[in-house]
Amino acid sequence: MVGTVDGHEDERRVRVADLVLRLRRAGISDRRTVAAIEAVPRDVFVPGESRADAYAERALPIDCGQTISAPLIVAMMTAALDVGERDKVLEI
Repeated sequence: MVGTVDGHEDERRVRVADLVLRLRRAGISDRRTVAAIEAVPRDVFVPGESRADAYAERALPIDCGQTISAPLIVAMMTAALDVGERDKVLEI
């Protein structure tokens, strides 16, 4: 049901699946990069008025006049890092 926790999670899963397809079409094939994108819920990092667009392919405003980068940019930067199994990434 829309408005329930389960409904929200179902909607998030659909948006993440769509995002992963878009990333793969754009050439992002590194499994660790894709897994990281799938694991981190973008919508918790944007203000309420932007949450509906959290998985859209564009930068979104966050606090203090900053923006959260578009998903493809995040994926490209992460893939370029060649992150190891024990590495952690914090993009600010």
